[in-house]
Amino acid sequence: MPPDRTGPVDFDPFEPRLAGHDGSISPREGRKVTLRARFCDGPVTEREDGERAGPVDPARRPRRSSVSPPAYGSDAGSVGRRLHRLGTALLVAGALALAWSVVVWRWQDPATLAYTTYEQHRLSHRLAVVAAAAAAEPISPSPQALAAVAHRFRRSAKPGDPIGRLTVPRLGISYVIVEGTETSSLRLGPGRDERSFMPGEGNLVYIAGHRTTFSAPFAHIDAFRRGDVIRVTMPYATFTYVVTGHTIVAADDLAVLRPRRSDVLALQACHPRFFATQRYIVWARLRSAVTPRGPVAIPASASVRTPARRHHRLTPSAAGATMPAG
Repeated sequence: MPPDRTGPVDFDPFEPRLAGHDGSISPREGRKVTLRARFCDGPVTEREDGERAGPVDPARRPRRSSVSPPAYGSDAGSVGRRLHRLGTALLVAGALALAWSVVVWRWQDPATLAYTTYEQHRLSHRLAVVAAAAAAEPISPSPQALAAVAHRFRRSAKPGDPIGRLTVPRLGISYVIVEGTETSSLRLGPGRDERSFMPGEGNLVYIAGHRTTFSAPFAHIDAFRRGDVIRVTMPYATFTYVVTGHTIVAADDLAVLRPRRSDVLALQACHPRFFATQRYIVWARLRSAVTPRGPVAIPASASVRTPARRHHRLTPSAAGATMPAG
């Protein structure tokens, strides 16, 4: 006779006899039992003898880890965010580099400009002291006396010392000239190559300067025109030159430094801009020289033409000799 199911039944979800008359549990009933067991007071365990054990004491339950397992795809998302940030940083850096290049190309490098401007201010004060000392002993307005004073001044000058002022009225150029064309000297302003001479010695005066950095004194060297006036004010005299032309030579062309038979001025900068493969040189002849005691008679040989472009390559005997970098 089948059991009476109308009355209340003390149902035990873990009792297998409720699932079937033979004591077995069907898969469907097993899933139901599992779901119901999850809402019991505690997890159900099974003893070694196969019998069902009661709920586990909550005090003896194993504690769950406080660290949650990583969500699916979290590593991929983190890598994606890092790549996005890296790409953004590279784009910003590239934009800043491009803007900086435009600023330097159109104007000058602001950082080196500030440095050279400050140093030029200091050099101006030092040059004023040297000029005052020279004015106390004026020289005779003769070519021989002028050459002797210029020679002594060249022998006493040291790299980095202020030796004069270069002025080009039409281009608005006005810089203190320093002795030497080493890297440290050219950071201060235009420098006289020590292989050349001082104004007044009746020979080549070779002055180099930067074209893009450190105030770029010769940034517009290609804007010089024939007939432009260049004034070089030395402590012992003031010299006025007139531009006769320009040449472009290789960086290792030392022929431009050979001595001359008259007072010739050469202004040099690197060419083309931002490169140092060639040198752009502006040539000028001496028109007048004036000392504190009066003008100096300029020999007729001072009216010279622009030196012809000739290449003098470096030889083993001249190893280490290079053109000034501008």
